[in-house]
Amino acid sequence: MKKDEIKDALEKGYIRVRVMFEVLGSPKEHVEGSLKKYMVEVKSDPHILLVSEEYAEPMEKDGLWTTFCEADLLVLGLEKLSWLCVNYTPASIEVIDPPTLTYRNKDLNVWLNDILSKLHEVGIITKAVNQKNKVLERNLSVVVRNCVLAVLQEGKSPKELEKVLGIPEENALQFLQTLESEGKVVKKGKKYAKKEAK
Repeated sequence: MKKDEIKDALEKGYIRVRVMFEVLGSPKEHVEGSLKKYMVEVKSDPHILLVSEEYAEPMEKDGLWTTFCEADLLVLGLEKLSWLCVNYTPASIEVIDPPTLTYRNKDLNVWLNDILSKLHEVGIITKAVNQKNKVLERNLSVVVRNCVLAVLQEGKSPKELEKVLGIPEENALQFLQTLESEGKVVKKGKKYAKKEAK
C-alpha cells in the first residue's frame, strides 16, 4: 500500500497493527500451507487491509516444524481488532498507528461485551470438553481393567502386561494394585493372577 492510502485508511478509523501469526506442526509442507491458508482467510476480510507480509523459513525442532508470518495490517476499529485476536489468536500484536485511540463509552461497551461473550463461549466449550474427557477416561479405565483381567488367566508381571497390552509398566502396576485391593487379583511372587471364583 502507498503512504497516502494508509493515511486515508487511518482517517477512516482503521488501526495499523503489526501482527505475528505462527503455525506449529508436521510435516513441513503442511505447516507452510496452513500458514498461507490462514493468511488468505485474514486478507479476505473486507475490514482488514494488508500493508505488507513477510514469511519466515520453517524451522524444525523435536520433530515439529514452526514458521510465522509478520503482517502489517490496517484493521477497521477496536471491535474488529479484538475479533482478529480472538478468532485468529496471533502470537503477538503491536499497535503502530494512531498513537492515541479515543472511544465513546458506547463503543467501548460493545467491544468489552463482545470479548465477554466470546470468553463465555470458550468457557462453555471447555466445560463440555472436560466433561467428555472424564467420561472417556472412565470408559477407557473400564476397558483397560477388563483387558488386564482377561490377560491374567495365567499369572503375569507388570513388565509382561506392558508387552502384551502396551500399557507402560508403572501404569500396569497401578491397575494390578487396584485390582488386588478390590480382591479381583492375587499376587504370587512378582506375578499377578485373576482370583479364582468360589
